[in-house]
Parts: sequence; structure tokens; C-alpha cells
Amino acid sequence: MTSYEKIYDRAADNYGYITTRESSELGVPKSEMSALVKRNRLVHKGYGVYRLAWVRLSASALRMVSVRPNVTESFASARRRSC
Repeated sequence: MTSYEKIYDRAADNYGYITTRESSELGVPKSEMSALVKRNRLVHKGYGVYRLAWVRLSASALRMVSVRPNVTESFASARRRSC
């Protein structure tokens, strides 16, 4: 399984988002995350937060994520700044 496939599987269950901590748990180093950003497979959304490149969610949809509410607020803030 490739690094992107591992990231995709985890992020798909989390509205397209993944953190560097989660990727490390999967055995994917930060350098590989940066390489995926350069190849337009991931989008760097903030410190330690990445999104699959094809996912587009509104801030209200991000607030509905209940896995990590404190991280979700960071996603919503980052989304508002990028619009």
C-alpha cells in the first residue's frame, strides 16, 4: 500500500482531513506529506493539518465533525481565512 493510499483511507473517514500525527501513526513521514502537497495530492491547511486535494467542504460542514472538536475549529478558522 502506498503512502497516499494509507493517507486516503484515514482521511476519507475524516471528511478528507488528516494530521501529521495521524500520518506518523500510519508510518508516513512529514517529508512525504510535503511531497504529496507538491504533487497536488494534498493541500496544506495549517500547522500539522492537511486535506485531500479533491475535498471541498464548507465551514459549517467542518463544524459537524465530532471526532476532534478542537481541531475542527482550527479547520473552520483556516477555511474562513482562505476564502
